[in-house]
Amino acid sequence: MDLSRDFHDTKNPGELRQLLAYGTALGELLNLIAFSLIPTMVELLIAIYILFIRFGLYMAMTNLLTILLFSWSSHKFLTRQKVKLEEWDAAQENQEKVLYEAVTNWLTVTYFNRVNREKDRYLRTVQNLSRAGNRYKHWADLKAMVNQGILKAGYACACLIVLSQIHQEQKSSDIVLVATNWRDLISPFQKLDSLAESFNTKFTDARRIILLLKRAPSVQDQAHAASLSLEAPGSVQFNKITFAYPGRPQNVLQQISFECQAGKTTAIVGKTGSGKTTIFNLILRQFDPDGGAVMINQQDVRTVTIDSIRESIGIVPQDAILFNASIEYNLQYANPNASQDDIEKACTEVHLHHWIQSLPDGYKTIVGDKGLKLSGGERQRLSIAQVILKNPKILLLDEATSSVDYETERVIQGAFEKLMSGRTVIVIAHRLPTVRHANRIIVLKGAKISDQGTHAELMSRAGYYRDVLNRNGLLVSSTNDEKTVSS
Repeated sequence: MDLSRDFHDTKNPGELRQLLAYGTALGELLNLIAFSLIPTMVELLIAIYILFIRFGLYMAMTNLLTILLFSWSSHKFLTRQKVKLEEWDAAQENQEKVLYEAVTNWLTVTYFNRVNREKDRYLRTVQNLSRAGNRYKHWADLKAMVNQGILKAGYACACLIVLSQIHQEQKSSDIVLVATNWRDLISPFQKLDSLAESFNTKFTDARRIILLLKRAPSVQDQAHAASLSLEAPGSVQFNKITFAYPGRPQNVLQQISFECQAGKTTAIVGKTGSGKTTIFNLILRQFDPDGGAVMINQQDVRTVTIDSIRESIGIVPQDAILFNASIEYNLQYANPNASQDDIEKACTEVHLHHWIQSLPDGYKTIVGDKGLKLSGGERQRLSIAQVILKNPKILLLDEATSSVDYETERVIQGAFEKLMSGRTVIVIAHRLPTVRHANRIIVLKGAKISDQGTHAELMSRAGYYRDVLNRNGLLVSSTNDEKTVSS
């Protein structure tokens, strides 16, 4: 969870869940070494010593040769098995990924009537997993067969040595001694063979989780970073910010500078892909800029702790995502100290309280995975209620009323006016009412700021902002309030 946005944007949750399952391999690996490998090695050395003392140098050389051949064979096969094991693990991760995608995107699957396609897709991953497992087991069986042959050959040589010595000073009962001690010798060998295979499996799995644990976040606190000092709503400044997402050569933002004044509302407009959401990501320190500095209350966000930044900011995303838990849990997630009265008051402000009370389970109602049991407007109003409960000093709003109808929007706007009062607010705007009442509007175009000012100032001069309003017919009456400002 401490890893940065760039990791979570590229890692599929199904793959990540399977990867975390490998965490048990670390403990199992230590158990193998401490409670199986060491005792077995001691047992093996005792058996070799008894045969050497009793039957001399030739028997010792036979034991040594058997050990060397067995070890060489196991090493060669285990090296090959390791490759097959990694293929097996990759097939298992892919199966988890496909299953997760199919289940979590069930609505999309049904919208396009692709249930059978997803079944076939998952079946192919199961078949690939089965084939990968069989290839691994094939090499395991072949290794067992070869190693057993080496042990049988060593036993035959040991018996021949004893037979050759019976006519000299050895007794015929020594054959029984050899058989008994060789059995004691073979048993540790077989254990070692099984342990080597288990060790190989656990080590491969443990290596994956170790690599994950060793991965450092690309965005992290500096040494001795202080908490953000924000007693009252502070300003937010972008000073010559340049930024490109990892793996993408093109800059999303290029040398942009602006200031969101403390206690004022700043709207950001521009077409899709112009960098509006990126500005939010940089304020929240989900990424660090490639050049320039983001300042909150005259403090560079890179010099203060990430926790203190995010604790001071509330955000209402355009697509609200909730936990598969109760309404009450999702609301208290924003503020664990919130009382039931606080929760009900927040829901009343967004006109949800009476609706929630009408549900059979009330605030205990489960909202479903990502809140899919609720409508888009209900999810968004719950998201707004969460921010009301958090009571942050800085608000980031990604057109927070875009998924509600016009009448509901007017009601929520009243709650927002109260919430926004005395706070620094930055809003990604798509609708005219939001833009029109902002203290300042930042217009993005082509990774740069093409213009900025109030609505009246921007409308008084020709430019991209006015052209967009013209194209969308927003220069006429207020009945057009629901139309978009950006394309």
